[in-house]
Amino acid sequence: MKPPRVSAILCALALAGCGKVILPADGSDAGGGPDSGACANSAYTDDDFACGFAEAEFRDVDWVGDVVTLSGDSRAGEFDSRVFAAPAAASVWSELSWQARAPYHKALPGGGAIENGYPEGGADMRDNVLLLHLDESALAAGERLVDASGRENHAIVASSGESMERAEGRFASAVNVSLATYVSVPTSDGDDFSFGTGDFTWALWVKSTQDCQDGNRVYMGVDDEGPDRVHLWLGCTDGVFQRCTGGAADGRAGGTMRSDHGEADGVTYCSTTRVNDGAWHHLALTKAGHESATVTLYVDGVAEDIETGTFIKPFTLLDQPDFAIGAFSRDSFQAEGSFDEVAVWRRALAADEIAALHRRGALRLGFQVRACQEPACADEPAFVGPAGDSEAHYTDPDEALGPGRPVTLGTEQRGPYFQYRAVFESDIAGQSPALGAVSVQPYQPSP
Repeated sequence: MKPPRVSAILCALALAGCGKVILPADGSDAGGGPDSGACANSAYTDDDFACGFAEAEFRDVDWVGDVVTLSGDSRAGEFDSRVFAAPAAASVWSELSWQARAPYHKALPGGGAIENGYPEGGADMRDNVLLLHLDESALAAGERLVDASGRENHAIVASSGESMERAEGRFASAVNVSLATYVSVPTSDGDDFSFGTGDFTWALWVKSTQDCQDGNRVYMGVDDEGPDRVHLWLGCTDGVFQRCTGGAADGRAGGTMRSDHGEADGVTYCSTTRVNDGAWHHLALTKAGHESATVTLYVDGVAEDIETGTFIKPFTLLDQPDFAIGAFSRDSFQAEGSFDEVAVWRRALAADEIAALHRRGALRLGFQVRACQEPACADEPAFVGPAGDSEAHYTDPDEALGPGRPVTLGTEQRGPYFQYRAVFESDIAGQSPALGAVSVQPYQPSP
Protein backbone atom coordinates (compact mmCIF):
# COMPACT_ATOMS: atom_id res chain seq x y z
CA MET A 1 0.00 0.00 0.00
CA LYS A 2 1.22 3.50 -0.84
CA PRO A 3 2.08 5.57 2.29
CA PRO A 4 -0.30 8.46 3.15
CA ARG A 5 0.41 11.79 1.44
CA VAL A 6 -1.17 14.00 4.10
CA SER A 7 2.21 15.34 5.23
CA ALA A 8 3.09 16.49 1.71
CA ILE A 9 -0.13 18.50 1.49
CA LEU A 10 0.38 20.07 4.91
CA CYS A 11 3.93 20.99 3.99
CA ALA A 12 2.68 22.65 0.80
CA LEU A 13 0.00 24.60 2.65
CA ALA A 14 2.60 26.01 5.00
CA LEU A 15 4.05 28.15 2.17
CA ALA A 16 7.49 27.75 3.73
CA GLY A 17 10.41 25.39 3.50
CA CYS A 18 9.65 22.63 5.95
CA GLY A 19 10.96 19.25 6.88
CA LYS A 20 8.82 16.18 7.06
CA VAL A 21 5.62 16.78 9.04
CA ILE A 22 5.39 14.24 11.85
CA LEU A 23 2.02 12.50 11.99
CA PRO A 24 0.66 10.19 14.69
CA ALA A 25 -0.60 6.75 13.76
CA ASP A 26 -4.11 8.04 13.03
CA GLY A 27 -2.76 10.47 10.40
CA SER A 28 -3.85 13.64 12.25
CA ASP A 29 -1.61 16.68 12.54
CA ALA A 30 0.55 16.43 15.65
CA GLY A 31 1.74 19.99 15.41
CA GLY A 32 4.08 19.65 12.43
CA GLY A 33 6.85 22.09 11.79
CA PRO A 34 10.43 21.33 10.85
CA ASP A 35 11.69 18.03 12.17
CA SER A 36 14.84 18.37 14.25
CA GLY A 37 15.70 14.68 13.87
CA ALA A 38 16.96 12.65 10.93
CA CYS A 39 14.82 14.59 8.43
CA ALA A 40 15.93 18.07 9.48
CA ASN A 41 17.53 18.77 6.07
CA SER A 42 14.72 17.33 3.96
CA ALA A 43 12.87 20.57 3.11
CA TYR A 44 14.13 20.48 -0.47
CA THR A 45 15.85 17.07 -0.60
CA ASP A 46 14.51 13.55 -0.94
CA ASP A 47 17.27 11.22 0.20
CA ASP A 48 15.67 8.21 1.88
CA PHE A 49 12.29 6.59 2.21
CA ALA A 50 11.32 8.31 5.46
CA CYS A 51 12.49 11.73 4.31
CA GLY A 52 10.71 12.36 1.05
CA PHE A 53 10.41 9.25 -1.10
CA ALA A 54 7.65 7.80 1.12
CA GLU A 55 5.38 10.58 -0.12
CA ALA A 56 6.07 9.89 -3.79
CA GLU A 57 3.63 8.12 -6.09
CA PHE A 58 5.51 5.07 -7.37
CA ARG A 59 4.60 3.34 -10.64
CA ASP A 60 6.66 0.20 -11.32
CA VAL A 61 9.52 1.43 -9.14
CA ASP A 62 10.46 0.56 -5.55
CA TRP A 63 12.69 1.76 -2.74
CA VAL A 64 15.29 -1.01 -2.31
CA GLY A 65 17.99 -0.61 0.32
CA ASP A 66 19.04 3.00 -0.17
CA VAL A 67 17.94 3.68 -3.76
CA VAL A 68 14.88 3.82 -6.00
CA THR A 69 14.98 1.21 -8.79
CA LEU A 70 12.62 -0.45 -11.24
CA SER A 71 10.32 -3.06 -9.72
CA GLY A 72 11.20 -6.70 -10.40
CA ASP A 73 11.48 -7.35 -14.14
CA SER A 74 9.94 -4.01 -15.15
CA ARG A 75 11.65 -2.30 -18.08
CA ALA A 76 10.04 1.12 -17.46
CA GLY A 77 8.68 2.96 -14.46
CA GLU A 78 8.42 6.38 -12.87
CA PHE A 79 7.43 8.26 -9.78
CA ASP A 80 5.98 11.68 -9.02
CA SER A 81 7.62 13.33 -6.04
CA ARG A 82 5.97 14.91 -3.05
CA VAL A 83 4.89 18.52 -3.60
CA PHE A 84 7.44 21.04 -2.34
CA ALA A 85 6.47 24.46 -0.97
CA ALA A 86 8.49 27.57 -1.77
CA PRO A 87 9.47 30.17 0.84
CA ALA A 88 7.45 32.78 -1.06
CA ALA A 89 4.65 32.68 -3.60
CA ALA A 90 6.76 34.37 -6.30
CA SER A 91 9.66 31.92 -6.01
CA VAL A 92 11.40 30.49 -9.05
CA TRP A 93 12.49 26.87 -8.92
CA SER A 94 15.93 27.28 -10.42
CA GLU A 95 17.89 24.04 -10.07
CA LEU A 96 17.47 20.29 -9.85
CA SER A 97 20.21 17.85 -8.87
CA TRP A 98 20.30 14.15 -8.08
CA GLN A 99 22.58 11.37 -6.93
CA ALA A 100 22.66 8.47 -9.39
CA ARG A 101 24.70 5.35 -8.76
CA ALA A 102 26.23 5.39 -12.27
CA PRO A 103 26.19 7.51 -15.45
CA TYR A 104 22.89 6.80 -17.20
CA HIS A 105 22.05 7.89 -20.77
CA LYS A 106 25.17 10.01 -20.78
CA ALA A 107 27.70 10.46 -23.57
CA LEU A 108 31.30 9.53 -22.82
CA PRO A 109 33.52 12.31 -21.43
CA GLY A 110 36.20 13.73 -23.69
CA GLY A 111 39.74 14.89 -23.24
CA GLY A 112 40.98 11.73 -21.55
CA ALA A 113 38.85 12.38 -18.47
CA ILE A 114 38.06 9.87 -15.72
CA GLU A 115 34.55 9.72 -14.25
CA ASN A 116 35.73 8.96 -10.73
CA GLY A 117 32.78 10.59 -8.97
CA TYR A 118 30.28 7.78 -9.52
CA PRO A 119 30.00 4.83 -7.13
CA GLU A 120 30.12 2.50 -10.15
CA GLY A 121 30.32 2.49 -13.94
CA GLY A 122 32.40 5.63 -14.50
CA ALA A 123 34.43 5.70 -17.73
CA ASP A 124 38.22 5.87 -17.85
CA MET A 125 39.11 7.71 -21.06
CA ARG A 126 42.87 7.52 -20.70
CA ASP A 127 44.47 6.26 -23.93
CA ASN A 128 41.32 7.20 -25.85
CA VAL A 129 42.35 8.42 -29.32
CA LEU A 130 38.96 8.78 -31.03
CA LEU A 131 35.59 9.83 -29.62
CA LEU A 132 32.88 10.78 -32.10
CA HIS A 133 29.59 11.84 -30.50
CA LEU A 134 28.23 12.46 -34.03
CA ASP A 135 25.84 15.22 -32.92
CA GLU A 136 26.69 17.61 -35.76
CA SER A 137 23.94 19.19 -37.83
CA ALA A 138 25.99 19.97 -40.97
CA LEU A 139 26.54 16.67 -42.79
CA ALA A 140 27.35 17.62 -46.38
CA ALA A 141 30.27 15.92 -48.11
CA GLY A 142 33.56 17.09 -46.61
CA GLU A 143 32.01 18.50 -43.41
CA ARG A 144 33.98 17.88 -40.23
CA LEU A 145 32.78 15.57 -37.43
CA VAL A 146 34.49 16.56 -34.20
CA ASP A 147 36.73 14.17 -32.30
CA ALA A 148 36.21 14.82 -28.56
CA SER A 149 39.13 12.67 -27.41
CA GLY A 150 41.52 15.62 -27.35
CA ARG A 151 43.73 13.98 -29.99
CA GLU A 152 42.16 16.01 -32.84
CA ASN A 153 41.47 12.98 -35.02
CA HIS A 154 38.52 14.77 -36.58
CA ALA A 155 36.47 12.83 -39.11
CA ILE A 156 34.84 14.02 -42.32
CA VAL A 157 31.69 13.06 -44.18
CA ALA A 158 32.67 10.95 -47.18
CA SER A 159 30.02 10.91 -49.89
CA SER A 160 29.47 10.12 -53.52
CA GLY A 161 27.25 13.18 -53.84
CA GLU A 162 24.47 13.17 -51.27
CA SER A 163 24.49 14.55 -47.74
CA MET A 164 24.62 12.26 -44.76
CA GLU A 165 21.40 12.33 -42.74
CA ARG A 166 20.99 12.88 -39.02
CA ALA A 167 19.06 10.38 -36.94
CA GLU A 168 17.86 10.05 -33.37
CA GLY A 169 20.84 8.71 -31.48
CA ARG A 170 21.38 6.35 -28.63
CA PHE A 171 22.28 9.52 -26.73
CA ALA A 172 21.63 12.82 -28.54
CA SER A 173 21.93 12.56 -32.33
CA ALA A 174 23.50 9.97 -34.61
CA VAL A 175 24.53 9.79 -38.25
CA ASN A 176 22.52 7.74 -40.70
CA VAL A 177 24.93 6.06 -43.09
CA SER A 178 23.70 5.05 -46.55
CA LEU A 179 25.32 3.17 -49.41
CA ALA A 180 26.48 6.55 -50.71
CA THR A 181 27.96 7.93 -47.47
CA TYR A 182 30.30 6.94 -44.66
CA VAL A 183 32.50 8.54 -41.98
CA SER A 184 36.20 8.84 -42.77
CA VAL A 185 38.97 9.46 -40.22
CA PRO A 186 42.27 10.40 -41.89
CA THR A 187 45.28 8.53 -40.49
CA SER A 188 47.96 10.65 -42.16
CA ASP A 189 48.34 13.19 -39.33
CA GLY A 190 49.74 10.81 -36.71
CA ASP A 191 50.21 7.27 -35.49
CA ASP A 192 47.12 6.89 -33.29
CA PHE A 193 45.66 4.21 -35.58
CA SER A 194 48.94 2.41 -36.24
CA PHE A 195 48.57 0.21 -33.19
CA GLY A 196 51.92 -1.54 -33.62
CA THR A 197 52.12 -4.50 -31.27
CA GLY A 198 50.01 -2.75 -28.66
CA ASP A 199 46.55 -3.44 -27.30
CA PHE A 200 43.43 -1.57 -28.45
CA THR A 201 39.64 -1.36 -28.16
CA TRP A 202 36.97 -0.34 -30.66
CA ALA A 203 33.42 0.47 -29.57
CA LEU A 204 30.27 1.95 -31.10
CA TRP A 205 26.47 1.91 -31.04
CA VAL A 206 24.67 0.75 -34.19
CA LYS A 207 21.04 0.45 -35.27
CA SER A 208 20.39 -1.28 -38.59
CA THR A 209 17.98 -3.46 -40.53
CA GLN A 210 20.36 -4.04 -43.43
CA ASP A 211 20.22 -7.52 -44.93
CA CYS A 212 23.77 -8.86 -44.93
CA GLN A 213 23.00 -11.95 -47.02
CA ASP A 214 24.71 -10.52 -50.08
CA GLY A 215 28.00 -9.85 -48.30
CA ASN A 216 29.72 -8.61 -45.18
CA ARG A 217 29.08 -5.01 -44.17
CA VAL A 218 31.69 -3.00 -42.29
CA TYR A 219 30.70 -0.88 -39.27
CA MET A 220 34.31 0.03 -38.36
CA GLY A 221 37.38 -0.85 -40.34
CA VAL A 222 40.79 -0.03 -41.76
CA ASP A 223 42.40 -1.81 -44.72
CA ASP A 224 45.91 -0.98 -45.88
CA GLU A 225 46.29 -1.49 -49.62
CA GLY A 226 48.16 -4.64 -50.62
CA PRO A 227 47.92 -8.36 -49.82
CA ASP A 228 50.51 -8.32 -47.01
CA ARG A 229 49.10 -5.35 -45.11
CA VAL A 230 46.82 -4.62 -42.15
CA HIS A 231 43.22 -5.80 -42.50
CA LEU A 232 40.86 -4.99 -39.59
CA TRP A 233 37.08 -4.80 -39.51
CA LEU A 234 34.00 -5.21 -37.35
CA GLY A 235 30.55 -5.36 -38.89
CA CYS A 236 27.58 -7.44 -40.01
CA THR A 237 28.19 -10.88 -41.51
CA ASP A 238 26.49 -12.86 -44.26
CA GLY A 239 26.04 -16.18 -42.45
CA VAL A 240 28.67 -18.03 -44.47
CA PHE A 241 31.61 -15.92 -43.29
CA GLN A 242 34.20 -18.21 -41.67
CA ARG A 243 33.40 -18.12 -37.93
CA CYS A 244 29.73 -17.31 -38.59
CA THR A 245 28.76 -20.49 -40.44
CA GLY A 246 26.14 -22.78 -38.98
CA GLY A 247 24.23 -20.15 -37.04
CA ALA A 248 21.72 -17.46 -37.92
CA ALA A 249 21.26 -16.91 -41.64
CA ASP A 250 22.76 -13.45 -41.47
CA GLY A 251 23.05 -10.35 -39.36
CA ARG A 252 25.44 -11.46 -36.65
CA ALA A 253 28.37 -9.23 -35.70
CA GLY A 254 31.73 -10.44 -36.91
CA GLY A 255 34.96 -9.50 -38.56
CA THR A 256 38.64 -10.14 -39.18
CA MET A 257 41.83 -8.94 -37.52
CA ARG A 258 45.03 -9.53 -39.48
CA SER A 259 48.43 -7.85 -39.47
CA ASP A 260 49.27 -9.57 -42.79
CA HIS A 261 46.25 -10.23 -44.98
CA GLY A 262 48.23 -12.36 -47.40
CA GLU A 263 49.59 -14.71 -44.73
CA ALA A 264 46.15 -14.99 -43.11
CA ASP A 265 47.50 -14.59 -39.59
CA GLY A 266 45.37 -13.35 -36.72
CA VAL A 267 41.75 -14.27 -36.05
CA THR A 268 38.17 -14.02 -37.22
CA TYR A 269 35.27 -13.62 -34.80
CA CYS A 270 31.49 -13.90 -34.76
CA SER A 271 28.70 -13.13 -32.31
CA THR A 272 25.72 -15.27 -31.41
CA THR A 273 23.35 -12.27 -31.40
CA ARG A 274 21.83 -10.76 -34.55
CA VAL A 275 22.56 -7.05 -34.69
CA ASN A 276 20.47 -6.05 -37.74
CA ASP A 277 17.08 -6.31 -36.00
CA GLY A 278 16.36 -2.56 -35.91
CA ALA A 279 17.29 -2.13 -32.24
CA TRP A 280 20.29 -0.27 -30.85
CA HIS A 281 23.23 -2.58 -30.11
CA HIS A 282 26.55 -1.80 -28.48
CA LEU A 283 29.51 -3.52 -30.14
CA ALA A 284 33.04 -3.62 -28.77
CA LEU A 285 36.20 -5.38 -29.88
CA THR A 286 39.36 -5.73 -27.76
CA LYS A 287 42.84 -7.01 -28.59
CA ALA A 288 45.26 -7.93 -25.79
CA GLY A 289 48.73 -9.22 -26.62
CA HIS A 290 50.31 -9.70 -30.04
CA GLU A 291 52.45 -12.78 -30.65
CA SER A 292 50.09 -14.52 -28.27
CA ALA A 293 46.92 -12.44 -28.54
CA THR A 294 43.38 -12.64 -27.21
CA VAL A 295 40.66 -10.94 -29.24
CA THR A 296 37.22 -10.54 -27.66
CA LEU A 297 33.98 -9.52 -29.37
CA TYR A 298 31.28 -8.04 -27.14
CA VAL A 299 27.64 -7.48 -28.03
CA ASP A 300 25.55 -5.42 -25.60
CA GLY A 301 28.16 -5.71 -22.87
CA VAL A 302 28.55 -9.50 -23.09
CA ALA A 303 31.61 -11.33 -24.46
CA GLU A 304 30.16 -13.51 -27.25
CA ASP A 305 33.38 -14.69 -28.89
CA ILE A 306 36.89 -14.99 -27.46
CA GLU A 307 39.61 -15.96 -29.93
CA THR A 308 43.35 -16.51 -29.53
CA GLY A 309 45.91 -16.15 -32.27
CA THR A 310 49.28 -14.89 -33.39
CA PHE A 311 50.06 -11.70 -35.29
CA ILE A 312 53.29 -11.86 -37.29
CA LYS A 313 53.70 -8.13 -37.95
CA PRO A 314 52.93 -4.86 -36.16
CA PHE A 315 49.68 -3.11 -37.04
CA THR A 316 51.34 -0.33 -39.03
CA LEU A 317 49.40 1.61 -41.69
CA LEU A 318 51.99 2.02 -44.43
CA ASP A 319 49.72 3.65 -47.03
CA GLN A 320 47.80 5.78 -44.51
CA PRO A 321 44.30 4.61 -45.46
CA ASP A 322 41.32 6.22 -43.82
CA PHE A 323 39.87 4.63 -40.70
CA ALA A 324 36.21 4.30 -41.66
CA ILE A 325 32.83 4.05 -39.91
CA GLY A 326 30.05 2.60 -42.04
CA ALA A 327 32.38 1.21 -44.70
CA PHE A 328 35.87 -0.14 -45.29
CA SER A 329 38.75 2.13 -46.22
CA ARG A 330 38.31 3.61 -49.71
CA ASP A 331 34.54 3.17 -49.70
CA SER A 332 33.87 -0.56 -49.93
CA PHE A 333 31.65 -3.08 -48.09
CA GLN A 334 29.32 -0.21 -47.16
CA ALA A 335 26.83 -0.55 -44.34
CA GLU A 336 23.45 1.08 -43.86
CA GLY A 337 22.14 2.23 -40.50
CA SER A 338 22.52 4.70 -37.65
CA PHE A 339 25.84 5.02 -35.83
CA ASP A 340 26.57 6.76 -32.53
CA GLU A 341 29.29 7.20 -29.90
CA VAL A 342 32.26 5.76 -31.78
CA ALA A 343 35.34 5.32 -29.61
CA VAL A 344 38.85 3.88 -29.95
CA TRP A 345 41.35 3.28 -27.13
CA ARG A 346 45.00 2.27 -27.36
CA ARG A 347 44.47 -0.28 -24.59
CA ALA A 348 42.28 -3.32 -24.10
CA LEU A 349 39.36 -2.36 -21.88
CA ALA A 350 38.43 -4.89 -19.20
CA ALA A 351 35.15 -6.81 -19.37
CA ASP A 352 33.57 -4.68 -16.62
CA GLU A 353 34.48 -1.50 -18.53
CA ILE A 354 32.79 -2.81 -21.67
CA ALA A 355 29.69 -3.78 -19.69
CA ALA A 356 29.60 -0.26 -18.21
CA LEU A 357 29.80 1.28 -21.71
CA HIS A 358 26.69 -0.68 -22.63
CA ARG A 359 24.81 0.15 -19.42
CA ARG A 360 25.31 3.90 -19.82
CA GLY A 361 23.15 3.73 -22.94
CA ALA A 362 20.87 0.83 -22.02
CA LEU A 363 19.87 2.16 -18.58
CA ARG A 364 18.23 5.57 -18.65
CA LEU A 365 17.17 8.01 -15.93
CA GLY A 366 15.49 11.31 -16.75
CA PHE A 367 13.50 14.03 -15.00
CA GLN A 368 10.63 16.36 -15.77
CA VAL A 369 9.36 19.16 -13.54
CA ARG A 370 6.39 21.44 -12.96
CA ALA A 371 5.74 24.56 -10.91
CA CYS A 372 2.20 24.77 -9.57
CA GLN A 373 -0.06 27.55 -8.35
CA GLU A 374 -2.33 25.47 -6.11
CA PRO A 375 -1.59 23.26 -3.08
CA ALA A 376 -0.84 19.62 -3.91
CA CYS A 377 -0.45 20.78 -7.56
CA ALA A 378 -4.23 20.52 -7.87
CA ASP A 379 -4.09 22.77 -10.96
CA GLU A 380 -2.19 19.89 -12.67
CA PRO A 381 0.15 21.69 -15.08
CA ALA A 382 2.08 19.41 -17.44
CA PHE A 383 5.45 17.97 -16.47
CA VAL A 384 8.13 19.30 -18.84
CA GLY A 385 11.79 18.87 -19.64
CA PRO A 386 14.31 21.38 -21.06
CA ALA A 387 12.81 24.34 -22.96
CA GLY A 388 9.35 23.43 -21.67
CA ASP A 389 9.20 20.34 -23.89
CA SER A 390 6.78 17.73 -22.54
CA GLU A 391 8.62 15.00 -24.50
CA ALA A 392 12.12 15.90 -23.26
CA HIS A 393 13.87 15.00 -20.00
CA TYR A 394 16.64 16.49 -17.91
CA THR A 395 19.58 14.07 -17.76
CA ASP A 396 22.98 13.95 -16.13
CA PRO A 397 25.08 16.81 -17.60
CA ASP A 398 27.62 15.43 -20.07
CA GLU A 399 30.42 17.59 -18.69
CA ALA A 400 30.01 16.30 -15.10
CA LEU A 401 32.48 13.61 -13.98
CA GLY A 402 30.23 12.49 -11.15
CA PRO A 403 26.65 12.79 -9.90
CA GLY A 404 25.03 15.76 -8.21
CA ARG A 405 25.83 18.58 -10.63
CA PRO A 406 22.73 20.80 -10.80
CA VAL A 407 20.84 21.40 -14.01
CA THR A 408 19.25 24.80 -14.58
CA LEU A 409 15.47 24.75 -14.89
CA GLY A 410 14.94 28.31 -16.12
CA THR A 411 12.65 31.10 -15.02
CA GLU A 412 9.52 29.43 -16.42
CA GLN A 413 9.36 27.25 -13.29
CA ARG A 414 7.73 29.95 -11.16
CA GLY A 415 5.16 29.34 -8.44
CA PRO A 416 4.63 28.51 -4.77
CA TYR A 417 4.67 24.73 -5.30
CA PHE A 418 6.90 22.33 -7.20
CA GLN A 419 6.99 18.66 -8.16
CA TYR A 420 9.36 16.51 -10.18
CA ARG A 421 8.87 13.24 -12.04
CA ALA A 422 11.69 10.67 -12.33
CA VAL A 423 11.53 8.30 -15.31
CA PHE A 424 13.41 4.96 -15.34
CA GLU A 425 14.05 2.80 -18.43
CA SER A 426 16.06 -0.37 -18.97
CA ASP A 427 16.98 -2.47 -22.00
CA ILE A 428 18.62 -5.10 -19.78
CA ALA A 429 16.57 -7.76 -18.02
CA GLY A 430 16.99 -7.57 -14.26
CA GLN A 431 18.99 -4.32 -14.27
CA SER A 432 17.83 -0.80 -13.45
CA PRO A 433 19.05 2.74 -12.96
CA ALA A 434 19.52 3.46 -9.26
CA LEU A 435 18.60 6.84 -7.73
CA GLY A 436 19.65 7.77 -4.20
CA ALA A 437 18.67 11.42 -3.73
CA VAL A 438 17.06 14.42 -5.44
CA SER A 439 17.32 18.09 -4.44
CA VAL A 440 15.47 21.15 -5.70
CA GLN A 441 16.41 24.78 -5.18
CA PRO A 442 13.99 27.73 -5.09
CA TYR A 443 15.03 31.37 -4.96
CA GLN A 444 13.22 34.67 -4.57
CA PRO A 445 13.87 36.87 -7.63
CA SER A 446 14.48 40.57 -7.18
CA PRO A 447 11.42 42.79 -7.68
